[in-house]
Amino acid sequence: MSSGYSPLLACPPEIHLEIIEHLQADPKRIPLECFSLTSKLLRSRALPYLFNSLWLSRDSVAAFSDGGKLSPIRSYVRTLYISNKRYRRGKIYRHVALVENLAIFAKSLHLFPSATDIAIRSDFDVPKSIQNNVYIALWRAISSFPNFKNVDVCNGYTFTTRTSRESPRDPYGIFLRKLSPEAQNFLGPVGVSNEELWGGYDISPHAQSFENIHLDTYELELEREVGFASRSFFFGLSCETIKVLDLNINLYLVTVGLENEPITIRFPNVRKIMLRGGQVFRGSTCQEVLNWFAQACPNTESLELSMLEKYTTGLSQAEYDELKPMHKLKDLMMPWPRNAAGRYKQSELNEFIHSLMYAGLENLETLMFARIPGWNIYYNEHVFRKCRIDRNGIKGRAKIIWRKSYRYIEVEVLGGTLDPKEIEEGDDSEDDLDENPPEGAVLSHEWVRMRAQALAAEESSIFP
Repeated sequence: MSSGYSPLLACPPEIHLEIIEHLQADPKRIPLECFSLTSKLLRSRALPYLFNSLWLSRDSVAAFSDGGKLSPIRSYVRTLYISNKRYRRGKIYRHVALVENLAIFAKSLHLFPSATDIAIRSDFDVPKSIQNNVYIALWRAISSFPNFKNVDVCNGYTFTTRTSRESPRDPYGIFLRKLSPEAQNFLGPVGVSNEELWGGYDISPHAQSFENIHLDTYELELEREVGFASRSFFFGLSCETIKVLDLNINLYLVTVGLENEPITIRFPNVRKIMLRGGQVFRGSTCQEVLNWFAQACPNTESLELSMLEKYTTGLSQAEYDELKPMHKLKDLMMPWPRNAAGRYKQSELNEFIHSLMYAGLENLETLMFARIPGWNIYYNEHVFRKCRIDRNGIKGRAKIIWRKSYRYIEVEVLGGTLDPKEIEEGDDSEDDLDENPPEGAVLSHEWVRMRAQALAAEESSIFP
C-alpha cells in the first residue's frame, strides 16, 4: 500500500488518532491489531496504543528486555498486569511455576519506566508455608518502583492458604529447594510466620507514591497504626500520597487491634472514598468501620457507601453519627435512613439532612440515598434519590432541591433516562415503589406471601 493511491494514508495524523481511539473500544484489541498491520505508517501511529497495557509473562518480558524485538517501544507501556491464570490447570496449582514467574515479573518492573499503573488479577492461592513470603516479596517489589501511582487489585485477589499435603518438617525449606536461585532470592531464605508479619515485619523501607487504590477482594483488615499489612493490600508508607480509595469488599471488612487503642494512622490527602460490596463486619461493627474511615481520612470530600447489607435496614443513628467528624465532606451517597415504621419520607429526609449539617457536615453539597425495596429479589434492584443543597435560602437556611427517585435496573441496565426535573422541598407523591412494585418487576416469594396475608387481614376487618 502506498500513499499514492491510499486516501487513508494521506489523512492527517489527527484522523488516524481518531480511528485508533475508536478501535480501542474493543477489549480484545483485534481491530486495532489489524489496523496496525496495514502499513508501516499506521503501525507507528498505533504502537503507543497497542502496547499501552501489558500482561506480564515470560514471553512478554523477553520481548521487552534489552535486545528484545519490542524493547524500542517499552516506554509506551503505561499499565502492567500480573495474574496467576496461566499457572492453574483444573484443580491443580503449579506453585513452583507461579513463584518462578513472579520472581521474573518483579525483576522486570524496571524495564517499563513510563508505567504508572499496576493491576493484580486473580487470587494467589499458595501452600500455607509460603503465603506470607509471596505476599512480602511481591509487595516489596511493587513498593520499590517509584513510578506506580495507580494500584488495581481485582477478581477476588487474596494471599490465602491452599489446602495441600505439606511435610510436617520444614515445609518452607523443602519448597525453597525446588526453586531456582533467582526465585529463592525473591522468596527469601526463611519462612515468615503470621506473628512476625503482623508484629511489624519490615516489608519495604521504600516510601510508595500510590495515589489511586482500587481493591476488589474478599476481605480487608483496617489497622490502627502506620505501616500495617492487610492480607489484600500493603498500604505501607503510602499514607501521605493516596488520594482515592475505591474498595469493593465482597465478604469481610474488619478493624483490627485493641478496641480501646487509638487510631493513629492518617491518610491526609484522601479526597474520595468508595466503599462497596456486601460486607460482613467480622469481629467489628459497621459503626467501628465508619469510625475508622472518619478518623483515618479526615479530609474526605466525597464518600460513597454502597453497602448492600445496609440497603435494606439502613444505618442506625449511631452509625450516621460516625460521619460527623468529616467536616469537609461535600458529596455523600449512603443507605436510605429508616425508622421503626419504615423508610424516611420526604419531610423526614429534609430534617435528617439539616441535622447532619448542624452536627458537623456543614459543607454538604449533594446527597444520594439508596434503598432496596421489600419485594426485591435481584441484587441490583435498588432505588435511588438525589438532592442538592442550595445555601441561598431564606434567613440563611439551606434549601434542599430534590430529583425524582429512580430504579437502578431501569436506568443503568435497561437504558432509561433520568427525569431532569428538580423539586424544591419535594414530596413523595410519585415514590411508592416499596408498596407498589413496577410492572414487570420480579417479586420475592416472601414479599408476595406477606402481601397476601396483609390483604387477607384487611378484607377480614372489612367483612368480618
